[in-house]
Amino acid sequence: MSHSFFQELGIPQPDINLEVGSASAACQVAQAMERLEPVLVAEWPDIAVLVGDVTSTLAGALTASKLGMRGARLGQPRTSLIPTPIIIPRKLPSV
Repeated sequence: MSHSFFQELGIPQPDINLEVGSASAACQVAQAMERLEPVLVAEWPDIAVLVGDVTSTLAGALTASKLGMRGARLGQPRTSLIPTPIIIPRKLPSV
């Protein structure tokens, strides 16, 4: 996300920014997975907590799964039964 986004909302910058810019959903998922894998390997959390229903949620879930990590998604309950790209990550386990 843009650095100005955090400044305007008065929230702290993320500890790690994957710097994935605008592209097709497939390119964004691929870039996020490629950049997230070394972070997950270095940190190796007990559980990968994924937030929301966005492309990065899908990328995080796939990356954690491929590494054999447990993952959980925090987000809103299902609001649509139509499998649009923004809805697909909702099929991941929620906590």
